[in-house]
Amino acid sequence: MFIFETALGATRIAAAFPLLRISEEYVKAGQPGYLETIGNLALGSMDFGLKLLMLPSCLGLILFYYLMCKSEIVPRLLSLWGLIAISVALIGTLFAISGYEVPFVVYLPYAPFEFVIGVWILVKGINEQAVERRA
Repeated sequence: MFIFETALGATRIAAAFPLLRISEEYVKAGQPGYLETIGNLALGSMDFGLKLLMLPSCLGLILFYYLMCKSEIVPRLLSLWGLIAISVALIGTLFAISGYEVPFVVYLPYAPFEFVIGVWILVKGINEQAVERRA
Protein backbone atom coordinates (compact mmCIF):
# COMPACT_ATOMS: atom_id res chain seq x y z
CA MET A 1 0.00 0.00 0.00
CA PHE A 2 2.69 2.45 0.98
CA ILE A 3 4.63 1.86 -2.25
CA PHE A 4 1.47 2.77 -4.16
CA GLU A 5 1.10 5.85 -1.96
CA THR A 6 4.67 6.88 -2.73
CA ALA A 7 4.08 6.45 -6.47
CA LEU A 8 0.95 8.61 -6.26
CA GLY A 9 2.85 11.24 -4.30
CA ALA A 10 5.64 11.35 -6.85
CA THR A 11 3.12 11.67 -9.68
CA ARG A 12 1.36 14.48 -7.83
CA ILE A 13 4.60 16.40 -7.33
CA ALA A 14 5.61 15.84 -10.96
CA ALA A 15 2.51 17.83 -11.95
CA ALA A 16 4.12 20.92 -10.38
CA PHE A 17 6.91 21.07 -12.95
CA PRO A 18 4.66 21.99 -15.90
CA LEU A 19 3.27 24.82 -13.77
CA LEU A 20 6.67 26.48 -13.84
CA ARG A 21 6.78 26.51 -17.63
CA ILE A 22 3.13 27.50 -17.91
CA SER A 23 3.68 30.48 -15.61
CA GLU A 24 6.73 31.61 -17.63
CA GLU A 25 4.78 31.43 -20.88
CA TYR A 26 1.83 33.17 -19.24
CA VAL A 27 3.98 36.18 -18.37
CA LYS A 28 5.81 36.20 -21.74
CA ALA A 29 2.61 35.98 -23.80
CA GLY A 30 0.87 38.82 -21.97
CA GLN A 31 -1.42 36.77 -19.75
CA PRO A 32 -3.56 34.88 -22.30
CA GLY A 33 -6.65 33.16 -20.94
CA TYR A 34 -5.91 29.75 -22.37
CA LEU A 35 -2.67 29.45 -20.35
CA GLU A 36 -4.56 30.42 -17.21
CA THR A 37 -7.01 27.62 -17.93
CA ILE A 38 -4.18 25.12 -18.42
CA GLY A 39 -2.53 26.30 -15.20
CA ASN A 40 -5.78 25.94 -13.25
CA LEU A 41 -6.18 22.44 -14.67
CA ALA A 42 -2.67 21.45 -13.55
CA LEU A 43 -3.27 22.95 -10.11
CA GLY A 44 -6.59 21.11 -9.83
CA SER A 45 -4.85 17.87 -10.77
CA MET A 46 -2.37 18.37 -7.94
CA ASP A 47 -5.23 18.99 -5.50
CA PHE A 48 -7.06 15.86 -6.63
CA GLY A 49 -3.77 13.95 -6.39
CA LEU A 50 -3.51 14.89 -2.73
CA LYS A 51 -7.02 13.57 -2.09
CA LEU A 52 -6.20 10.40 -3.99
CA LEU A 53 -2.93 10.05 -2.09
CA MET A 54 -4.83 9.73 1.18
CA LEU A 55 -6.69 6.60 0.04
CA PRO A 56 -3.86 4.03 0.13
CA SER A 57 -2.45 5.75 3.19
CA CYS A 58 -5.71 5.35 5.11
CA LEU A 59 -6.16 1.74 4.00
CA GLY A 60 -2.62 0.79 5.00
CA LEU A 61 -2.90 2.54 8.33
CA ILE A 62 -6.22 0.83 9.13
CA LEU A 63 -4.49 -2.51 8.65
CA PHE A 64 -1.48 -1.37 10.72
CA TYR A 65 -3.57 -0.14 13.67
CA TYR A 66 -5.78 -3.22 13.52
CA LEU A 67 -2.67 -5.39 13.84
CA MET A 68 -1.42 -3.21 16.69
CA CYS A 69 -4.76 -3.69 18.42
CA LYS A 70 -4.68 -7.47 17.96
CA SER A 71 -1.06 -7.88 19.02
CA GLU A 72 -1.45 -5.64 22.09
CA ILE A 73 2.06 -4.20 21.74
CA VAL A 74 0.64 -0.83 22.80
CA PRO A 75 -2.38 -0.24 25.05
CA ARG A 76 -5.60 -1.26 23.36
CA LEU A 77 -7.19 2.14 23.94
CA LEU A 78 -4.34 3.82 22.09
CA SER A 79 -4.54 1.53 19.09
CA LEU A 80 -8.36 1.86 19.03
CA TRP A 81 -7.97 5.64 18.96
CA GLY A 82 -5.78 5.33 15.88
CA LEU A 83 -8.14 2.83 14.25
CA ILE A 84 -11.19 5.04 14.78
CA ALA A 85 -9.40 8.27 13.79
CA ILE A 86 -8.04 6.84 10.55
CA SER A 87 -11.40 5.22 9.72
CA VAL A 88 -13.06 8.64 9.97
CA ALA A 89 -10.27 10.05 7.78
CA LEU A 90 -10.91 7.28 5.22
CA ILE A 91 -14.59 8.15 5.06
CA GLY A 92 -13.70 11.82 4.62
CA THR A 93 -11.23 10.90 1.89
CA LEU A 94 -13.82 8.87 0.01
CA PHE A 95 -16.22 11.83 0.14
CA ALA A 96 -13.45 14.21 -1.01
CA ILE A 97 -12.57 11.96 -3.95
CA SER A 98 -16.27 11.85 -4.85
CA GLY A 99 -16.29 15.62 -5.15
CA TYR A 100 -17.75 16.68 -1.81
CA GLU A 101 -16.17 19.41 0.27
CA VAL A 102 -14.83 17.80 3.45
CA PRO A 103 -13.94 20.04 6.40
CA PHE A 104 -10.46 19.73 7.89
CA VAL A 105 -11.96 18.78 11.26
CA VAL A 106 -12.57 15.28 9.85
CA TYR A 107 -8.81 14.68 9.74
CA LEU A 108 -8.08 16.48 13.01
CA PRO A 109 -8.45 13.53 15.47
CA TYR A 110 -5.67 11.70 13.66
CA ALA A 111 -3.01 14.41 14.02
CA PRO A 112 -2.58 14.20 17.82
CA PHE A 113 -2.68 10.42 17.65
CA GLU A 114 0.46 10.33 15.49
CA PHE A 115 2.26 12.44 18.08
CA VAL A 116 0.97 10.45 21.07
CA ILE A 117 1.76 7.00 19.62
CA GLY A 118 5.25 8.16 18.63
CA VAL A 119 6.00 9.53 22.08
CA TRP A 120 4.47 6.44 23.70
CA ILE A 121 6.66 4.05 21.76
CA LEU A 122 9.78 6.18 22.33
CA VAL A 123 9.21 6.61 26.07
CA LYS A 124 7.37 3.47 27.16
CA GLY A 125 8.38 1.12 24.37
CA ILE A 126 6.27 -1.78 23.20
CA ASN A 127 4.80 -4.53 25.35
CA GLU A 128 7.49 -7.18 25.04
CA GLN A 129 5.39 -9.72 26.92
CA ALA A 130 2.78 -9.53 24.17
CA VAL A 131 5.52 -10.08 21.59
CA GLU A 132 6.81 -13.13 23.47
CA ARG A 133 3.28 -14.57 23.76
CA ARG A 134 2.84 -14.27 19.99
CA ALA A 135 6.19 -15.90 19.23
